[in-house]
Amino acid sequence: MYVFVLRHGQSRHNVNDPENHPFHPALKDTEESDPSLTAHGKNQADRAGRRLAGIEFDAVFSGPLHRQIDTACTAMRHQKKKPKIEILPDLTEWGHENLFGLPEQFYPMLFPDMEIVPTTDPSPTGCPRILPAAGDDDNERTSFNARGPYITNYLKSRFSGSDKILLVTSCIFGGAILGHHLLGLAETGSYNFDFTNTGISMVEIRDDGSTKLHLVNEVTHLLTPSAEDIPPYVIR
Repeated sequence: MYVFVLRHGQSRHNVNDPENHPFHPALKDTEESDPSLTAHGKNQADRAGRRLAGIEFDAVFSGPLHRQIDTACTAMRHQKKKPKIEILPDLTEWGHENLFGLPEQFYPMLFPDMEIVPTTDPSPTGCPRILPAAGDDDNERTSFNARGPYITNYLKSRFSGSDKILLVTSCIFGGAILGHHLLGLAETGSYNFDFTNTGISMVEIRDDGSTKLHLVNEVTHLLTPSAEDIPPYVIR
């Protein structure tokens, strides 16, 4: 199977002046802990979707945070047949206390044209939905790294062959998933790769257990002057 890892677009917490990036009034109670995408972040997600438009995904998974779901929905609008977005709480941010992320009652209001499958408790992967509070570095790392095997084992139990999977997650956790868990690299610090907003990575996991790294933080879609000229990615 081919596992694509997409970092979310620029969020209000990725800029120095978040007050100049307005959010939907209905989100005033969640915005501080779960920031939305900026206009630039939405544009990045749209461009990533154009880059991935040539891939027909068999499944799309997003973390539960607003910036992750918005990136997934915005990007997947470029698919010939819009896939459903399955929420996996395991894909949340490093040490994030809000494992439930964006309340599901907001899904129809914010993404009326997309089918979003809410998370279940426990997670479909079997991973416990209990993470330590942010700031407890030792326990954070233990919990953080524990999520990876649940996700990779879940993917291997559902997909194989030429199946194409998209994971929309955060920078640090995406790096750990790609390097430490999917590729089996030795852990270095908290993660193995650093991703740009909407950087695209992809690893092929063959049925014999071997892996092939195809992409790491690919950002062609961010460098093309015109969005209409972004070339769709082709697996080779």
